[in-house]
Amino acid sequence: MDDFKKERDEALEEALAIGLTHRKNGRLKEAAAVYSQVLGLDPNNLEALEAMGEIASASDTPHAALPIYAKILHLDPENISALNNRGIHLMSMGDAEASEFSFRKLLKIAPTDIDGLNNLGTNLLQQKRYDEAVEPLNKAIQLAPDSPQAYYNRGVVIMQATPDDYKGALKFFDEAIKIEPNYTNAHVNTASIYTKNGSPRRAIWHLDRALLVNPGDPVILFNKGLNLRALKRYSEAVDCFKTARSSFPEPHVVDYELGETNYQSGDLKTATAFFLMSVSERMSFSQGFIGLGKTLAESGQIAKAKEAFERAGSEDEAHQRLRMLDLVTRDKDPWPFLKGTFEEIFSTSSSSFIKWDGSRISERLYVHTAGIPEGEIILLSRLIPLLSDMCSELQILMKNSMFTLMQQIDGVTIISDEKDFSPDAISDRLVTSHLYAAPALLGLQSGILPSPGRYLNPNSEIERGWDDDLFAGNELKIGLSWSATGFLTGPQQELKLEEFEPIMSLQGAKFIGISPTDTTTQKNHLTDLNVENLGDIITDFEDLAAAIDKLDILITADNISAHIAGALNKPLIVMLPLLPNWIWGYKSSTTSYYPNATLMRQAIENNWDRPIQTTVRLLSEKYGLN
Repeated sequence: MDDFKKERDEALEEALAIGLTHRKNGRLKEAAAVYSQVLGLDPNNLEALEAMGEIASASDTPHAALPIYAKILHLDPENISALNNRGIHLMSMGDAEASEFSFRKLLKIAPTDIDGLNNLGTNLLQQKRYDEAVEPLNKAIQLAPDSPQAYYNRGVVIMQATPDDYKGALKFFDEAIKIEPNYTNAHVNTASIYTKNGSPRRAIWHLDRALLVNPGDPVILFNKGLNLRALKRYSEAVDCFKTARSSFPEPHVVDYELGETNYQSGDLKTATAFFLMSVSERMSFSQGFIGLGKTLAESGQIAKAKEAFERAGSEDEAHQRLRMLDLVTRDKDPWPFLKGTFEEIFSTSSSSFIKWDGSRISERLYVHTAGIPEGEIILLSRLIPLLSDMCSELQILMKNSMFTLMQQIDGVTIISDEKDFSPDAISDRLVTSHLYAAPALLGLQSGILPSPGRYLNPNSEIERGWDDDLFAGNELKIGLSWSATGFLTGPQQELKLEEFEPIMSLQGAKFIGISPTDTTTQKNHLTDLNVENLGDIITDFEDLAAAIDKLDILITADNISAHIAGALNKPLIVMLPLLPNWIWGYKSSTTSYYPNATLMRQAIENNWDRPIQTTVRLLSEKYGLN
């Protein structure tokens, strides 16, 4: 009998050794077969049970490990490894309560078990019981200061519980990385923090460290693509997204980001194709329809763009863009829409005030301009005399950078910085409105505004930074402004200095640049073409208005210069993309808002040839330039 037992024990020992060899070499099926034979001979063999539990954990059906761990714990209630592994599996299956029980039982038996402390902390973190999670994790750090996992988990607690305390989270992630330089998750979370805080270069550094360990990880590659795009390294971003796509869990999201990257680089055609792919893979993908609508609109396909925005469902951005398209095409009256925008802004205020209803009042009327682009403030400021007639006194609230310019607008008497305005400090009845609401409250309809002619008059007594001889002589003086274009325009639809070269090469006029130059190359380019560089001398918006007032014509992108010239009643040529700001309408070559303006529109997205060449012909035919 003893000999039989001895032979059996030797056979079991040999089989366990064979099973271990299979496991070490990744042959889990073969190992499982060996352990099954062991358990056939000895159903309570703990070594075989523990091995089968670990094999089941690594299989496609990890829940199969739970009855194995239950049997181990029945045989050995204080088996630390089984308690720990059971807790991990229960947590992965979403049973946080049972998982917590397993970890707490483990720690009663072994209060200083580092894995148990870390796993309990992770469990409590998963349950969002952040304060409770700190205690076991701090204890793990105290007991094992050279173990990176507890530092990492502490960082995750801060990251989730107090997202604004990114420095606190970074401190713990840094400690984890110091101990284990290849700690992938610590690098990934550090990168996430840097991404959110606008430091893409730092984020990429950490993502690259993570990729050294996991070269093809699709999520890491995806995040690297986002950060490369933030740096405008578009081709590299595209490469990252394409590499990530094959194994990314949601390929439609990658297609969307590929679309967005091409959109930001100015390739609307390719962007449209990727946005189409994203929604064909996931028909309920709202963001994909928004991207598709965006590119279609900027390609001039307004009807299709509207359909895409409608299919985006209840997304606020889709509704906003759809409404803006309605304004551009004049399918809807802009004044009720803009008034509604003002009411949305004011509905969030906790201050006590009375919204002006458009009737005449005997009090001061406070008119806000928050959220209005600078050019639109100038456009709507023609209404200030009408608003002044409706109250005892009118006070305009706006950002400080607009003060000197707005003081030269007809009818403006009191201006205050919107940041310093304190409604609660006003003892009298506070009656307030918003400049966006003014047209509707004044009874204007169908997008119509009064045409007062010139309603901006720069201060002629201020000494400027330029020599007045610059504007002397009978030669036609043409200003050029190449700054950013209007609302909803693709990033690369900006009208750049180089696009103006066919105009600047014309003879018979003095060309004056009123936009600041970005580089020495641009400065030299202006000099080579004999264009005066006034843009680098201009100090503020009022200075800009004084310079434009000296011109005979302004040729400009859709920017504040266009509106200043319009308010000065100056002859004006505005270069517009296929999808312009709502102010300029959709197809007309003129606008009632600025009767002296001629609108030159793109025929093809991202292509300024037509508006530039049409302007060259106009200058030649009307003013004799050649």
